[in-house]
Amino acid sequence: MDIKQISLEAGSVNSQNFENENVSDAAPVVSKRRSINLTTYINYIKKLTSVFTTSFSYLTKFLKSVKLIDRIKSVKFALSRLIKRRSKSYDQIPNQNTIMPKDRFRKLNKKAVLKGAFFVVALVLVIFLVRGVSKFKGFTGKSGLNSSDVRPEVAGAKSSMELNREFSFPLKTAKGVEVSRFKYILQNAELRDEILVKGQKATAIKGKTFLVVNLKISNEFNQASKINSKDYIRLSVNGNKDEWLAPEYHNDPVEVQAQSTKYTRIGFPISDNDGNLLLRVGEIDGSKEEVSVSFN
Repeated sequence: MDIKQISLEAGSVNSQNFENENVSDAAPVVSKRRSINLTTYINYIKKLTSVFTTSFSYLTKFLKSVKLIDRIKSVKFALSRLIKRRSKSYDQIPNQNTIMPKDRFRKLNKKAVLKGAFFVVALVLVIFLVRGVSKFKGFTGKSGLNSSDVRPEVAGAKSSMELNREFSFPLKTAKGVEVSRFKYILQNAELRDEILVKGQKATAIKGKTFLVVNLKISNEFNQASKINSKDYIRLSVNGNKDEWLAPEYHNDPVEVQAQSTKYTRIGFPISDNDGNLLLRVGEIDGSKEEVSVSFN
């Protein structure tokens, strides 16, 4: 029987992706002092390019608003008229040996105008460059490029309880044929006010909190398997066994490589005053076991 990949499809819940924090299969953290992630460098370059593009746009608008080029032309025209008047006064001198400074005076004033224009443009560029650098520092933080750790931070757990319960479930093909088994281990349960959802920090509103169950899934099969962790656990609150809640936060489908273990977690939003928490673990169409959760 040719089995390329096992996918458990016991059901689907329209839930949000729940990102893991501090799990063993996460990518190693890069040292703050020694190196910076290449993606971080690329983001900095993009932001710096955006800042300079914005500065150039501001400069263009400024030059258009003050009509600097038109003013330079006006100054040039006024100077040329002044040169003509002076040249006429020199032409009226009867001494034929007098050197006419007409061309020299004209060149001198052209240079002065160009120097003045260059000074104004350079001054404007410096102003916008300083503003661009300040914006870039705002993007990268006070520590500049050395501040490479931009991961979101969440508050720690308010309460925690060890569970250490292990379950074993079958791995089946799409036709329902069992080919192997996997271990579904409840490590601990936590109460949190903040969690990570798709890389973004989510904060519980007043009167609410998150019940987080940390899981460990071990794949004993010789091929990678995709497992829907949310399909094997339900929650009852306040002793109401007529209503069982499915996890709203998860990482499904959890892909576990051949003969390996994957750490993951599932989460339930509950009220602060909810008590008598009870987990029910098992296959949707199979037998179930109940696990009581109590925080001191």
